[in-house]
Amino acid sequence: MPFRPTTNTKITLSGAEYRFAEHPAAKGMPYGQTGRRATVYQMQDARLKFYALKVFTNFFRTAQTESGAQRIAAFAGLPGLQVCSRTVLTRQNHPALLGQYPDLEYAVLMPWVAGQTWQEILLARQPLTQEQSLSLARSFSSVLATMEQKNLAHCDLSGPNVLVSGAASKGPEINVALVDVEDLYAPGLEKPEKLPGGSAGYGHKTAAVGLWSAAADRFAGAVLLAEMLGWCDERVRRIAVGEQYFDSHEVQQPSDRFNLLRDTLEKRFGHPYAETFTAAWFSPTLQECPRLAEWTALLGNGALPGPQAAPSKPPELNDAGRYLFDSLKAKLAENDLGEAEKLVNALRALAPDFEAPAQLLEQARQATAQEQARRDELAHLEKELAEKRQTIQALNAEKDALQAKITEAEQECVLIEGQIGQVKASFAPAKPEAQDVKPKQPAPTSAPVLPSLGRKTVKLSVHETFKHLSAVRREPVEAALFFSDGKGFVTIAQDKKARIWTFGKNEIDVAYKVSFQSAPKFMVKSSNSCLLAIAGNESGWVNVWDVKNENEPHKLIVSFEMARGVTALAFSPSGSTLIVGTSGGNVSLYSMEKLSFERGVVISEVNSLVFSPDGKYLAAGLSEGGIQLLNATDYTVIAQTHVAEDPSLVFSTQSRFLCCGDSGGTIRLFDVPNLRTLLSFSPAEIYPVKSHPVTSLALSPDDELLATAMENGDIHLWRTTDGKLLDTTHEHSDSVSGLDFHPSGKYLLSGSYDGRAIIWDIK
Repeated sequence: MPFRPTTNTKITLSGAEYRFAEHPAAKGMPYGQTGRRATVYQMQDARLKFYALKVFTNFFRTAQTESGAQRIAAFAGLPGLQVCSRTVLTRQNHPALLGQYPDLEYAVLMPWVAGQTWQEILLARQPLTQEQSLSLARSFSSVLATMEQKNLAHCDLSGPNVLVSGAASKGPEINVALVDVEDLYAPGLEKPEKLPGGSAGYGHKTAAVGLWSAAADRFAGAVLLAEMLGWCDERVRRIAVGEQYFDSHEVQQPSDRFNLLRDTLEKRFGHPYAETFTAAWFSPTLQECPRLAEWTALLGNGALPGPQAAPSKPPELNDAGRYLFDSLKAKLAENDLGEAEKLVNALRALAPDFEAPAQLLEQARQATAQEQARRDELAHLEKELAEKRQTIQALNAEKDALQAKITEAEQECVLIEGQIGQVKASFAPAKPEAQDVKPKQPAPTSAPVLPSLGRKTVKLSVHETFKHLSAVRREPVEAALFFSDGKGFVTIAQDKKARIWTFGKNEIDVAYKVSFQSAPKFMVKSSNSCLLAIAGNESGWVNVWDVKNENEPHKLIVSFEMARGVTALAFSPSGSTLIVGTSGGNVSLYSMEKLSFERGVVISEVNSLVFSPDGKYLAAGLSEGGIQLLNATDYTVIAQTHVAEDPSLVFSTQSRFLCCGDSGGTIRLFDVPNLRTLLSFSPAEIYPVKSHPVTSLALSPDDELLATAMENGDIHLWRTTDGKLLDTTHEHSDSVSGLDFHPSGKYLLSGSYDGRAIIWDIK
């Protein structure tokens, strides 16, 4: 049976009994925190001691969890690594418990670490005093430096993985502990199958290839330390992005946020702090980031740094000393470091207390090393560019040869289509299939009035239910859409049919049924034309229909097949371009004016595509997780951000923001075109035990309401201004695969795998 504990649930591990603790903010509910990989529950034993039980999702439930736990147990005694002391539940060691709760396989029992995550402090804009910021940074740097000394690295440092205790008490003593240590690096540990790639706002530019080395924490650790030190400044708190201080696209780039944080470190703590952070921020590689021990040495254990003392006056030099010093500066200007070192030694013998010569030489050496590193990187990039240009040249030659063949094939297609049209014209017009559903609820004869702005309460109620019936069963509905003019709707189902429903004077009828060669999976409409595209998944076929042709409301405009299975469809606002995503990461643009392919775009495999209503942008939801925003003119990437797998996307009607719902159950609103998080929320209070993936999204025409559908069949209605949950329905018994608002905004349409489409009243 699925593992859904209550506060009365008790389990026995190794002879000891544990009960699930009550959530402090939700009476009667177990205390559970759900993340990307797992849900962590708080438990108590008979001595009232707290423990954490980490229950992984299916994807992260592997045997490597047990072997990894055995290897990292030796690190549990280190500061901040208490959670390395863990017991992994396996069928071999806990057969009775896993027989009752199979979902607990490879779950982990470990000490409960109290406190707030650093991410929670950032989101709440919780202020810290300067003493607290310094204490927090010292505690954190001490944990990281101790790990670095023993060649350990967390490899996924970010706000959610840093637990802070003592910050809420306003006292000076603050402690830090690390959680989510499954990807811990240490010599001799087994390399994870999927390497961490750096979290948004904390990932070094080299993190995309995977983080798993002794130096993996240097950059993220430096950013977190700078955030902690700067958090005592109101200006820093005010301009933070939200879940982290920096936006993902500005990491390692000059920006207003970077300048403010660096200046805050300079003014409040001193120049060495700002200098160390700057060196980490612009480091070309993780190995060139300042070591974490340097931060610990900088922070020390003394009192709060005061104003910087004025530099001491250099000792008086005689004529020989002044001559040597002038000669040193000249050699440094010529970058003659060998001669400069000789002059520094001479000045040291002449004036031992005069430190300026040695400092100038060290600065020159660092500048020379950085310059050489930049030259090496430039040479590497130039070589790579030359190789890529050679590849492009070869591919262009192949493209020219293929283009000639394509042109010839397209001409032949035009001739064949003409012949097909002549043959079709010889047939007698077919009668539409018999109507199979005649609901008795009357449809409105005119467009309903839109809800007023600033609505405080909204309710969903069933207006009419439509069943997709075959000879033996109800067929799962794959998608459902209202017509752009609001005078009907279309549903597609796994019985290889599309049903076109129309609103009559007193009833809603199936006007036509259209059959396909295989089950349709995707459907998209053009908002400014009468075009409707329907596609299959595995077979890769695409049909485009004119749904407002007076003589034939389901007239086929064009039909073509892709080389691979279709994963997403989208029309440009004008309807002149249909974009098709296929498995493997290929996206193709099909001209509806020329009825031919225009170009291809290479993106990671997508599960959702959507054009902005103003036609400027294309948003792509990546199947493996993440969102890319592309320029709709040349299809270059403008911005990108990280979300969970299989995100669903929808633009606001004015193209001002983009809504996203992902497989982790989180809904986010991003600004356009920067993809900065404006709002983030989820129905966590409804599903405290298990988060359900978001399967579909729809925005009301006035952008005030956001409807989200879940894998378990629930539909939620949210207010976009503040993310308030207005209503929830449980009418569907299976996953909801399609949502669409009526153009009037008064109705919502849903299609579900339970074989039903439902029109909802919005009141």
